Amino acid sequence: LKEVAHHRKKLQGRKLDYDCKKRKQQSSGGVPDKEIKQAEDKFAESLHLAQMGMHNIMEADVEQISQLMQFAEALLEYHKQCSEILQGLTDTLYSKTTSASSRQRREFTPKTLEDLGVETSSEYNLSAPAVERALRNSSSNRSDQRSSSTARSSPDSTASFSHPRPTSQPNFSTQLPDLDPWDTVERVA
Repeated sequence: LKEVAHHRKKLQGRKLDYDCKKRKQQSSGGVPDKEIKQAEDKFAESLHLAQMGMHNIMEADVEQISQLMQFAEALLEYHKQCSEILQGLTDTLYSKTTSASSRQRREFTPKTLEDLGVETSSEYNLSAPAVERALRNSSSNRSDQRSSSTARSSPDSTASFSHPRPTSQPNFSTQLPDLDPWDTVERVA
């Protein structure tokens, strides 16, 4: 195609040259016949090359169509492979979803400071562990009530929350044990 475009551009330039020389000869007669003949021969040669190039392109349609067919086949094969990969991914995700939904859920109960053996100030010591246990039991009871199991009750679950705010800060200078909740879940399971 580049070659044909080059020949067509050359053809336009030679036609302009031929027309210009012919016009000059007709108007003033100052251009010799030899130059006009030479411009006409160049114009004819360029016309012939441009026509042959266009003809070759038109005749090469079988080659172009076969190349286009090969491209379409390669594209089809690519998309088939993409489809197979996506189908495998979908199947894998479906099986993982099924296994995750059928897996038994573990109940999580957070530890209290008392369970971890952390000393608290006397102001917090009054009823805080009992309140924490009551909160923990009430939150786990909500899930138990959905499954129609009986709820556990704590004798201190009716503890009052009307304690005044402490004026001192808790002491955090002691080393706390590892508080990783998943560690407890793994030991229980």
